[in-house]
Amino acid sequence: MTESELLRSPDIPLKETIPQFYQLKGRLNRTEFACWATACLLLPNLLGEFGFLVMPITFVFYVLFIVKRLRDIGFSPWLVLIAWVPVLNFPLCLVPGDTVDNRFGDAPFPSSSVIKVMSVLLPIVYSLLMFVSIMSALPEFTETYQQYEAKAESKLAG
Repeated sequence: MTESELLRSPDIPLKETIPQFYQLKGRLNRTEFACWATACLLLPNLLGEFGFLVMPITFVFYVLFIVKRLRDIGFSPWLVLIAWVPVLNFPLCLVPGDTVDNRFGDAPFPSSSVIKVMSVLLPIVYSLLMFVSIMSALPEFTETYQQYEAKAESKLAG
């Protein structure tokens, strides 16, 4: 086995597979992108009222992850502007990246088992959190809407 194959082994330590967040260079495979992008979306929600404090930081990381993912696919990093249209970001999790080195750098290392598990669990946790948030707000919304309807009917009647 060559040194390059050893370096790309799925059994490499987790610390070597975690991307260097503060750097624009490099590439991010779709599993790691799904994991880290969801973590960026989840963190402010988990912090509740204080989530707005970390939103600018997580947004910067989210943009960095999109740039790295676009490079993995072989697209221009300028397409990061699609970050403003959430529906257009979803294909970044589905489109396979280049398995070989491209003009943006070496092929990313295979994801570790921990990253693979996190890339499945984090979206589930995020979806459950959003569902619980919506369901907890629904009774208050329904009550407010009924009050609004009653006021509207009373104004029409009298």
